Amino acid sequence: PANITDRYHLNQSPFVVSLLSLFLVEEHNYRLVDIMRALSSPYCEFQHSGDPLDAGNIHAVASLLKITTGRTTWIKRIEDRLAFMNRELQSSDDDYDAVRFQREKEMLVKALADIRALTALLRRFSSPMKPQEFKKHLVDLLQELRVLERLLLGQTMASPRLEIDTRAYQKFLMFLDEFLDILTIEGKENEALPLSVYTERLRQTIAEVRYNVKQRYGYGVYVTSMDETRGLSFDVMFIAGLVDG
Repeated sequence: PANITDRYHLNQSPFVVSLLSLFLVEEHNYRLVDIMRALSSPYCEFQHSGDPLDAGNIHAVASLLKITTGRTTWIKRIEDRLAFMNRELQSSDDDYDAVRFQREKEMLVKALADIRALTALLRRFSSPMKPQEFKKHLVDLLQELRVLERLLLGQTMASPRLEIDTRAYQKFLMFLDEFLDILTIEGKENEALPLSVYTERLRQTIAEVRYNVKQRYGYGVYVTSMDETRGLSFDVMFIAGLVDG
């Protein structure tokens, strides 16, 4: 018997979506919405000095300082606010205000460290890159974010989600080589291109990429002879050649 199953679209894989969202942080100059989307991904482990990057704290600081975009804006406004907090702490005689100022200072220090850590992580993509350089930076990024470990975290070997995610990861790495082949055919193997070009081309080409998972009983459509269906249960059966009457 043959089994026909629909394949999964790679551009709809949560892993791929979260990875492209991370690229948007650098591409759109650290917009708050892109930062929140990237840091909320369960497939990436964002850390700084052993502590996870705190997306909720970053959002709170953005609301406090009215920050929506701009890497330099993030750093300058937080540093200016920290300088103000330090002056307030030195001149405050009220214990309640001192505790409040200290709490805000800690929040600002954490947000500043997290933004700088995110900047250091994405700095490799800030300059134009040749295709092979882009691939190396991307593979290194996946390793630093411990993506493969995160894919396996909390999953059992029998979990359908585990197979879907790991096969998407494997297919994406294979697709990277095909993607570089396309750029080579176009004569761009030695051309340094900005990140925006790579992300745009990735979105265009990855939309046509699909991947399969291991066949399992009860999934897809079985095509077989009549005697092979004995003892099997199906919701719907089409019998080719059967004529009414």
